[in-house]
Amino acid sequence: MKKTVSINISGIIFHIDDDAFERLSRYLNSIKRHFAKMEGKEEIITDIESRIAEVLQEKLQDNKQVISIEDIQEVISIMGEPSEMDEDSEYEEPQQYKPYTYSRGKRLYRDPDGRMIAGVSSGLAAYFNIDPVWIRVLFVVSLFAGFFGLIAYVVLWIVIPEAITTAEKLEMRGEPVNISNIERSVRDEFDNVKGKFNEFAGEAKETFKKKSAGSNRFFDNLIDFIGTVLRIVFKIIAILLGIIFIFTGLGLIIAFIAGTAGFSSFSFFENGELVNFQLMQFMDMIFTTPLMGIMAIIGVILFFGIPLIALIYLGFRLLLGSRVKVPYFGISTLALWLLGLLLAMVVGANIGMDFRHSAGEISPPLEIQMPEKQILYFDVQDDKHIDSRTGTFEVFDGEYSARIDDDGISIFNVPYVEFRKSATEVAGVSITAYAKGSSRDKARQRARALEYHVSNTDTSFSLSTYYYFPHNAVLRAQEVQLEIEIPEGQIVHFDQNMEDFFDENPNWRVRNKGYEGKTWIMTRNGLKPYVEGMEIEEIEETEDESSVNEIPRYLSMIPIPLIGL
Repeated sequence: MKKTVSINISGIIFHIDDDAFERLSRYLNSIKRHFAKMEGKEEIITDIESRIAEVLQEKLQDNKQVISIEDIQEVISIMGEPSEMDEDSEYEEPQQYKPYTYSRGKRLYRDPDGRMIAGVSSGLAAYFNIDPVWIRVLFVVSLFAGFFGLIAYVVLWIVIPEAITTAEKLEMRGEPVNISNIERSVRDEFDNVKGKFNEFAGEAKETFKKKSAGSNRFFDNLIDFIGTVLRIVFKIIAILLGIIFIFTGLGLIIAFIAGTAGFSSFSFFENGELVNFQLMQFMDMIFTTPLMGIMAIIGVILFFGIPLIALIYLGFRLLLGSRVKVPYFGISTLALWLLGLLLAMVVGANIGMDFRHSAGEISPPLEIQMPEKQILYFDVQDDKHIDSRTGTFEVFDGEYSARIDDDGISIFNVPYVEFRKSATEVAGVSITAYAKGSSRDKARQRARALEYHVSNTDTSFSLSTYYYFPHNAVLRAQEVQLEIEIPEGQIVHFDQNMEDFFDENPNWRVRNKGYEGKTWIMTRNGLKPYVEGMEIEEIEETEDESSVNEIPRYLSMIPIPLIGL
C-alpha cells in the first residue's frame, strides 16, 4: 500500500504516489532554478507544466487513476533534463532509469502568429509543410465555385483549435515538445516581440522627437484610452456573439431533433387533406434497403448536427475564453462531419444509381369495332379505396396521392391520358407502365407491379381513375400512360363521373377542358365538341375559324398580334 497525494498541474487535479510526487517536485524545482534569471520565465514554466499535465492525462485510464513513479520517469524522459543545460543544478537523474522515446508527430492547429483572418491557411500550411500563400489562393479561387471555399473556411475555423500555448505551436510544426524546444520557442517569440517593439519605438521616436514631454504624455494617454475602449468593445462583441451562437445552435438542434426523431410521423397537406406517414414507412418509400435508410439518418444527423454543436462550442469559447476547452474537439468534430458527408454521398449515389435506367411495360390493347352511327361511351369505375382521408405529397419531383388504412399505405395516381385519331375504324385503349431502376430489368419489374384496370363492352370503355402501387413500393418515377385511339368521325360521350379523371390528369392539355358530361366527335384535328345536326366537315371548318383567334393557355401572358382581329 502506498501513500498518495492530490496535486494541481496547469489547472488539472492528479492523484499521485508519494514517491512520484517527490520526484516530480525535485524536477519542477530544478526547472524553475534553471530559468530563474531568464526573460519570459513565467511563460516557459507555464508551458512546461501544461505539457506535463497533458502527458500525465494520457497515462490515466479507467483501471488506472493514480500517477506512479514510472509515469514521472517517462515524463522526464520526454521533456528532457535541465541538468543537461545547467551544470550547477542540484538535480541528479538516477542512473538506473532507461530513457523513453516519445513522439506524437504533427497536429493540426490554426496558426495565430501567421494568420491573415483566423490562421486556418497558415495552420494547414504548417501541417502539410507548404507555403500558406497556396492555401489562401485555393480558398480565394473556390469562392467562385458556389461559395464552397467560404463554407469550408468557416467550418475549418470552427473545428480546428487555435495553437495558443508554446507546446501546441511546437506540435503544429511537428517538433518534439521538450524543455529545450519550449525555451527556444519562447526566446524566439520574445526576440520577435522585442524586435517589433524596438522598430515601433524607433519610428515613434523619429516621429515625436520634436514634441514636448507633455504632448508625448497626452498622445500616450490617448492611445491607451483608445486601446482600452477597443478592447472593451471587442470583448462585448465577443460575448454577444457567444450568446447568439449558443442560443442559435441550441434552437436549431431542438428544431432538428423535433423534425427528425422527436415526432413519429410526417404530415402532408393538400387542399385541407392530411396524410400522416410513420418515419419508417416514409423511409421505405425512399430507400431500397433498411441499411440505406439508417445510413441516411446518421449522415443527416452528423452533417447538420456537428456544425451546430461546433457553433455552440464556439459560443462558449467566445463567452468564457480559454476556460472552456475540450481536448481533441476540433479534430473529432471534423472527422464526424466528414463521416456524415461520406454517408450522405454514399446514400445519394445509391439513389442516383436507382434512377439510372428507364423501362416500360406495354399491355395488350383493348379494342372495339364500333357499329355504324353508334356513340362510344367512356366512364370510370367506382373506387372503394378512395375517401376523404386521402392526401397528396411530392417526392423526387413527382406528385402522388396516398391513403392510410388497416393494410398500411396505399399510394395511387391518375394516369396520363392522350387522345389520338385512329388510323383504322377500330377504337382502342393502350396501357403502358413506366418506371426507373438500377437496371432495365429492375425498372421493368417495378413498372409491371403497377395495377390499373380497364374493361369494355361493345360500345363503351370503363376506365379506372387511379393506378395503384404495390404495398411497400419504392418510389422511382412510376407512371401509367393511356393512349386512347378513336376513329375519325366517331361520336364520343364522357360520363360526368370522369371529372376527377380529367381535372387531376398529369396531361395539362386535357385538364379543365370540360370533357366530362358532354358529347364530342373525333376530327382530323382531334376531339371537338359535337353539335347535333352538323356534319363533321362543318364542325372542322367552325373549329378552324375559331382557332385563329384562340390564344393557347401557355401564351396567354405574351403580347402577340392576333390574325383576323
